[in-house]
Amino acid sequence: MSILIQPKDDYRCAVYSRPALDKSKIYSATLATNQPDYIEKGLVFCGDYLLGKNEYYLIDSEVA
Repeated sequence: MSILIQPKDDYRCAVYSRPALDKSKIYSATLATNQPDYIEKGLVFCGDYLLGKNEYYLIDSEVA
């Protein structure tokens, strides 16, 4: 299931080949179903980043 999120902060990885997340943009993310307690923690993968429910705004949960 894909959802649309907006990060609350900018995220950058020490590995420069990974794209950064910009808090002013909206991204597609997927539920982190391979993580324990992913529903309770609101865990999603946005690219290479694993974000918890306090680290993003949910924009739309009905994306196909």
